[in-house]
Amino acid sequence: GYAQALCIVSRSFGESVLADPNDNLEYQEDGTGPYVFGGIEGNGDVTINRFADYWGDVSIDTVYFKKLTGSVEFAFESGDLDVAYYTSPDNFNNICTYDNVQGVMQPVNRFCYITLRSGEGDIFEDISLRQAFVYAINREDLAYVGSDGTGQTAYNLATPLIQYYADNADHFERDVEKSKELLAAAGYSENNPMPITLVAVTASATYVSTCEIMKEELEESYFAVTIEETPDMNRVMAGNFDVTVSAIGLLPSFGSYLLLYTPETSLDISNSTEQHIYDAFNAAKDKEGFQNAMKVTTENLNYIPLYYHSVLLVGDSELNMGEFNVALTCYLFHEFSWK
Repeated sequence: GYAQALCIVSRSFGESVLADPNDNLEYQEDGTGPYVFGGIEGNGDVTINRFADYWGDVSIDTVYFKKLTGSVEFAFESGDLDVAYYTSPDNFNNICTYDNVQGVMQPVNRFCYITLRSGEGDIFEDISLRQAFVYAINREDLAYVGSDGTGQTAYNLATPLIQYYADNADHFERDVEKSKELLAAAGYSENNPMPITLVAVTASATYVSTCEIMKEELEESYFAVTIEETPDMNRVMAGNFDVTVSAIGLLPSFGSYLLLYTPETSLDISNSTEQHIYDAFNAAKDKEGFQNAMKVTTENLNYIPLYYHSVLLVGDSELNMGEFNVALTCYLFHEFSWK
């Protein structure tokens, strides 16, 4: 629904609709897709209709988006529902056992990560302390809890949907003894642990659980962790933390990840100002350059990738859902028809 999330929009349309590029484009259209907005009901139900002048083939004339208040499973059984988005892996696995249902787990261009406050004068300014941190955690366990079992553990500061994606960075597998060695070299010990404040955003219950497990794992090394809860991201955006967990969805080009290192943007919460990061992005002109930027930024550990988000989609077994991609929260179906 926002201008920066659109793939294609004409300049004249954008200028006629938007006074500010961050303004909302919700329910406004440029008329270039296979469907046009048909209407919205008082309860939020939306109808879209086939666009007669669309350049491609469209086999379904009308699509209805329904807000269900009852059982999704019952709606499938009664024939009132053809496609649904699930959030619970348990319910998803259950409905996939139905003969009249097909299920798809699709990674999305959005990932969850740990941020270490690591700018000049910050507690994690020294990269060896960031390395000690990542060696102390079990990323797979944290990813499972944080994603409620639906995410894919991430070892790169980019999702698999990013152009030129490569799993080319050090995974920093858990090694508590190596973590202790790095902390000991910095003067910390069992009797003198490194104190850190881990801020948990309570708006996400899974983030709170992730932080609780992270604390247990870190304290097996020479860390002393204090969890402080906050109801929203305001404290995080103000930089009042040592460690926190958050998520983001960016564009399909890895160049957009430079926003995480640009002080002028609200996305730069690590406070890192290391020149070699900017040099890596500036040198990224082709596949080799972008993959090098992925490796450099990932191994610098200002942001520690945790997991890639996935969506759980179920559809009527007689529906041809075709290939599709997911960008942010938009489902882009290349083919959608009855078999």
